[in-house]
Amino acid sequence: MDRTGGGIMDGESAIGALTRELHEELGLILPRGVKFATAWVQHLPLDELRIQGFSGVINEVFLVRVPHFDPTPGVIATAEGYPTREGIFDTRWWSTPEMYQAASEGTKFGPRDLPTRLSALLISVANETCSSEVIFGP
Repeated sequence: MDRTGGGIMDGESAIGALTRELHEELGLILPRGVKFATAWVQHLPLDELRIQGFSGVINEVFLVRVPHFDPTPGVIATAEGYPTREGIFDTRWWSTPEMYQAASEGTKFGPRDLPTRLSALLISVANETCSSEVIFGP
């Protein structure tokens, strides 16, 4: 599992932002017809953002099944979406046992209960009870 993050640009859909972020941060170009499942939506009120005109953050997390690949940024180092320019200095794949182990050793995931949420999500996918599904492209 890898988590990318970023904002939705003006006029961009959540799926559009997801596909852009996956390319910028991981170098992944999704083929048309790939299926996305909404894993969960997190509303996080943040008073410190009020000065900028925002009341908080909404994190929409999707599950996308892709073949294994080696993550490499998909944009040049001077581009706005380049990972280190957004505070991302390392990318790696995590198994759920590795996530539980890392959390027990003090690694902080966002959300903090990500290992538990991911485990429940993978069980729901295996049982075909995952919430909604969106298909990218025609």
